[in-house]
Amino acid sequence: MKKKHRKQYQMQNPVATAPVKIPYELPRRTIHLDALALTLIIFIYYLCALAPSVTFEDSGEFIAAIASMGVPHPPGYPLLMLFGKLFQTLIPFGTIAFRINLFSALCSALAIGLFCLTAHLWIKYFYTLFANIDIKIIRLLVVISAFFIGTLPDYLSQALITEVYGLNNLHCGVMIYILSWWVMDKQNSEKSKERVFYFYAFLSGLCFSNHHTTSAFVFFGPLWILLFDSSFVFEHGRPKLKRLFLYACFLLLSLLPLLYLPLAASQQPLLNWGDPSTWSRFWDVFTRQQYSALIESRPFEKYVMQIYFQMKVLFENYRILPVFLGYFGLYFLYLKNRRLCYCSLLLLFITGILSIWIFNPDSLNKNLFSRYRDEEMVRVFFLIHYYYLGLLTIIGTLHFLQNKAKAFRQLFIYASLVFTLLNSAYIFYRGNLHSYHYPEQLFNNILKLTKSKPSIIFTNTDPFSFSFLYFTVAEKRGTQNYFIDIEMLRGSWYVKQMQQWYPEIMKKSEKEVQQYYKAIVEFEESNKADLAVLEKLYYDMLNSIIDHNINHIPVYFAVYPYLRPIERKLATNYKVISCLVAYCVLPNNGASPPVLDEYDFDFSGLAEDDRMPDRMAERIASYYAFLFWEKAGEANATSPLKAAQLLERTRSFFIEPLLKERFPDLKRPAI
Repeated sequence: MKKKHRKQYQMQNPVATAPVKIPYELPRRTIHLDALALTLIIFIYYLCALAPSVTFEDSGEFIAAIASMGVPHPPGYPLLMLFGKLFQTLIPFGTIAFRINLFSALCSALAIGLFCLTAHLWIKYFYTLFANIDIKIIRLLVVISAFFIGTLPDYLSQALITEVYGLNNLHCGVMIYILSWWVMDKQNSEKSKERVFYFYAFLSGLCFSNHHTTSAFVFFGPLWILLFDSSFVFEHGRPKLKRLFLYACFLLLSLLPLLYLPLAASQQPLLNWGDPSTWSRFWDVFTRQQYSALIESRPFEKYVMQIYFQMKVLFENYRILPVFLGYFGLYFLYLKNRRLCYCSLLLLFITGILSIWIFNPDSLNKNLFSRYRDEEMVRVFFLIHYYYLGLLTIIGTLHFLQNKAKAFRQLFIYASLVFTLLNSAYIFYRGNLHSYHYPEQLFNNILKLTKSKPSIIFTNTDPFSFSFLYFTVAEKRGTQNYFIDIEMLRGSWYVKQMQQWYPEIMKKSEKEVQQYYKAIVEFEESNKADLAVLEKLYYDMLNSIIDHNINHIPVYFAVYPYLRPIERKLATNYKVISCLVAYCVLPNNGASPPVLDEYDFDFSGLAEDDRMPDRMAERIASYYAFLFWEKAGEANATSPLKAAQLLERTRSFFIEPLLKERFPDLKRPAI
């Protein structure tokens, strides 16, 4: 057959051209046992590194929403809420946070077990080309690769905390397994295909109840089936309407979990983000209107820098050799099965380049702090990219080894095993959270500052409010205080929630609250408003809350850091001083600030030589450092010795490398 005709035949008959003459020697039972053993091993690995309680960022908000059967930030994540509540109820030990952290670890471990099963499907499909490789080497390669994927830094980080990505990895792992089974398992019958077809419809539709980044599978799956098995949905050029109709029915059925959002919101839960109790508000939450500005035009240079960032993160996680073996596997598919190659390229594009285009980190921002923050937030969107690339890495490795000597293959596989074990040990050391206590430490320090007296504590979302939400909503601690998030207060739903939570302080400022509430509702519904007027009403409301309560209730700010370097618009009529763990707003009636020494608080694990397991722990250390730095400046005029001690304490904290970029005017007190 001429080369041109051979290529044309290969494109038209991708399944037929796959070499399947030599049967795969590994029994199915052995494959399943390997997958089960690997799942248990990686789950134990996660257990040893698991966070014992709440962590920063979204975890506290998710757990508070699960505990109260409420609604977290858009798009609401009803699937996580339902499974999380189930796990919270079924597990009889540990804190609520630990139980739901355990759910993330289990989902992540199961996804790795599925990776093992999927990898064997791929190897079985191409086994004729790899039959000269010892089956023990193939078996060990799959286990090594799966364990390597499960211990990637970014994958591990989401397996140890309450987040949506553990469930998301399992969800996508099941869909990738189904699509691989459809093409690569020659023993599947027409009846079993039909059942799996409808199951995939239901499963892919659940993407809308989980994380929207996976919604591409709703379209990718049917495209995959159409390209590889068009006769299943078409007969003599005509669609099989009954199958397509049932597929659509199962797809619609999978949207039922979305009913959780309006049903939960109608019960007025403690956390009710966006209040999706009406159709319009439900649609705003579901379509993530809050983040609609993410999809915008951008200069070509910015997009190039974003792709560069993605590649940098890929090599940070994967290392150099596995990345090149993955692309070598893609080249192998190009040689042996073009259609599978193009489908793989499409999936890698969706989970990589398209994802970074949608979420649009500001990679050109000259403010290094802001750029670092944006780029760190999007790392988790590449996890499925890494997962699928792992399958290609296995194929690429086998293609690389097929013509090598037996001794070289053994040396390569054992070297890979040693590297993977050493790498996983290093990643465990750098990323384990088994002693992670920073959110609880911060919360306890705030409670010590208030001396158990009712206090107003203004916070902002990361890293403060969400972890505080967990302690007040899930553990019912510090409920005598009034925690108000100054950023979330910009939304009408949160204003309404604060009126429900804290009527005694919000009623005192009813005029200003109602003026702002009316204006923000109008803006949310029409997207038209005088932003300067809206901003003024917002600060009038906040300052009114302070003015009406400060003479009766202590007021503190726990934000990162207090209103700097932006212009100060809050508490402008009052003196604001550092109280070491928060900023204290002093009333004008001569009342003294709380008298507390640094030794009254807990700062353990935050010294410069301590290992910081994540960027939020670094941020908290910098938060304390900045408070101590300001306290040293305040003490300098009256007690230079005390100021020197405070400054020395400041230097002992781990300071974020980008702190000076955030505060270009930061100078040490003249001591």
